Amino acid sequence: MYRIGLIGMGIIGQRYIDIVLKSGHQLAGVAGSSAHSSTVYADLYDTKPFQSWNELVNSPAIDIVINNTPNHLHFDVNMECLKLGKPIYAEKPLGRSTQETRAMVDSLKKKHVPNVVNYNRRGFPAVQQIKSMIESGELGDILLIRGNYLQDWLLFPQTWNWRVDPANGEVSRALADIGSHLIDMSLFVTGLTPRSVFYEKQTLIPMRKKPSGEWIKIENEDYGTLMMRFTNGAQGVFTFCQTSAGHIGSDMWVEISGTRKGLLWREREEDKIILKKYNDEDEVILVDPSLYNTHGQFEVFKSFIDWIDGGTSGAAATFTDGHFQVYLMELAMQSAETGTWQDVKFKG
Repeated sequence: MYRIGLIGMGIIGQRYIDIVLKSGHQLAGVAGSSAHSSTVYADLYDTKPFQSWNELVNSPAIDIVINNTPNHLHFDVNMECLKLGKPIYAEKPLGRSTQETRAMVDSLKKKHVPNVVNYNRRGFPAVQQIKSMIESGELGDILLIRGNYLQDWLLFPQTWNWRVDPANGEVSRALADIGSHLIDMSLFVTGLTPRSVFYEKQTLIPMRKKPSGEWIKIENEDYGTLMMRFTNGAQGVFTFCQTSAGHIGSDMWVEISGTRKGLLWREREEDKIILKKYNDEDEVILVDPSLYNTHGQFEVFKSFIDWIDGGTSGAAATFTDGHFQVYLMELAMQSAETGTWQDVKFKG
């Protein structure tokens, strides 16, 4: 049994606690955004409160760290874990720039530490099956990937969150916050390599009202469409938006077309794969849902634990994968600023 420390609570923090407990390991400590928050959650889950993330990470009573902090803390927490050699399960994005993510990847070249970024859609059993179907050649050569990830929680100007606050320096939101999940999953199942990207983005709600009543100009995007050209000649079109009315929570789907067959998968019907055939009716393939209703996260966490136990990273996205997603985000923002296609020149 591993002693696991969780940094950062909130909605996703609750899911992490549930996963840790259901996995049979010990929630050995929590560190919230304040001493009060730490104490409240520690009392609620009968665990130890830590007064800061640094205290938790450096505690000899913690074997594994889950980093669920806001984006501006990802780098500091992750790097401290790598320095100490503690396995780290980190929220995405891995960092806020490739300068940060490159430093983490370089650190891992000097000292091996099990490392995972929470691109949890990889863990869905249906996503695993889609990957196997494509690898077996059932779809043929991939020609086209289309996907959407839509939400409506930021539809109204009165909705405020740290993600929209210009003071936090988040240069991308629609792509970095939700689009990266869709892109990572699409690349994971197809194995394709992007050759170039073109990004169109817009801030649809240009002014938002802070809780104080002050109206603030918003700089990062509510909406984006990312086009990709792949090295095998395939094309990709991905749309993300956080102001799409009626798309409550997480509404993501992807359709992949090959030279033999195609398929469609919707996250809201996670146990169904729609297999598309030429001049024939669709076939519905039923698979197991994600365990404990965790959107694939329990399965990814299990891969992480298996890696610590001497296995491989399995379905989990590693820091190298997270580094690539931040690289793509920066390249996409450059494309949006210049209005031109940008070639992918990722060095790993």
